[in-house]
Amino acid sequence: MDATTGIQEVAKKHGATVTVVDCKDLNKKDMAFLIDVSSPSGAATRVIADLKEQGIFKKIYAGETEERPSKSLCLAVLNRPGICQAVLDSGAFCLSCPYSESEGDGKWRLLVKDSEQLKALLGRLDDQGVKASVGGLSGVKRGDRLTSRQTEILARAISLGYFEFPRRFSLTELSQKIGIKPSTLSQVLRAAEEKVMAKYAAEMKISKVAGQQREIFA
Repeated sequence: MDATTGIQEVAKKHGATVTVVDCKDLNKKDMAFLIDVSSPSGAATRVIADLKEQGIFKKIYAGETEERPSKSLCLAVLNRPGICQAVLDSGAFCLSCPYSESEGDGKWRLLVKDSEQLKALLGRLDDQGVKASVGGLSGVKRGDRLTSRQTEILARAISLGYFEFPRRFSLTELSQKIGIKPSTLSQVLRAAEEKVMAKYAAEMKISKVAGQQREIFA
């Protein structure tokens, strides 16, 4: 079963969202996906079990969680997909992941340095049997996107209930679970929160005027 289709089918079966937070090369053949599973019905563990049973991944690891968690992070290992190989060979960067069920709209956002790199990527995708077309081009604003580290730590904080009220863990307890110093964790979370809130404000058309916020309606 194709990983893209398989992940989406399992997620839809449980009414869950499966998001690839980050990915890394393990060796010449394998990749590791850091996956966030979100299930409003508390079936995150069942979603992960189904992903195992479908044989989508060669290996999948999940930490111990409560009996019916609504969120869970896991690490999955699979043969490097053709799409990922094409990106690697062309030198492009993924800004979204086609294997995330939450992004299963057929769109895939990438960062390329110029038209030649884009042509090379499209050629390599074609070699891998992947048919793709350019839906649009836009410039890149620096500093408005979360780094992979910010994304990973923010996802862990969310999955562990750090932002819930009341919080499940203090900053110090969270830092112990993640394995970094509280001061470092605080800096990473603040930077990530600022970017997330700035993006939300832009989408909601909220601007700051004279130290106060007001809503601007189109």
